[in-house]
Amino acid sequence: MRIILTLLLTVVGCLGGMRKGPHSYAITSRDGDFVFVMNAGPEGLEHERGFGICYKVQAGGKFEEVWRTSGWWSQWIELSWDGKTLARVGCWSSGDQDEVEVGESLALALYRQGKLLKEYKVSDLVEDVDALYPTTAGYEWWGESELGEPKFRSWKDDFYLVTKEGVKNSFELSAGSRTITK
Repeated sequence: MRIILTLLLTVVGCLGGMRKGPHSYAITSRDGDFVFVMNAGPEGLEHERGFGICYKVQAGGKFEEVWRTSGWWSQWIELSWDGKTLARVGCWSSGDQDEVEVGESLALALYRQGKLLKEYKVSDLVEDVDALYPTTAGYEWWGESELGEPKFRSWKDDFYLVTKEGVKNSFELSAGSRTITK
């Protein structure tokens, strides 16, 4: 009986670590004033035909469309507190990403009101790409910071992340330019 229970818990634990494939989902800004809905494209083109819509939450629970973006789908996105900027964090092991060298894979893309501001490849942010190792979700090139995972900082008007190498990166929100501190 213990063996069966152990086996069952092991299988459930392994499945819990698996990533769900492309699907539609929603996130909110920190204070909940904005909602971004990420939609996967049609079967076979989930990533290339994905699209997203940002809404402002109105009084009475109504939604007003603010902007939209298209041509991509991502497992991990972050929405700024003011609903204007979206960060798309990449390097997942799915779709076409499997066929691309890790260093050439998307690490971060910043969008301002639906328009691409700037894209960074993993090799733009990580010096020793060969030191990265694959996980079930892809290559984790970011590390933990004093803020946890990569996120927007309203008090600095930027997107902040730390790489596995400990390099601190700040991306300003009007043009997506990068400042590095070690």
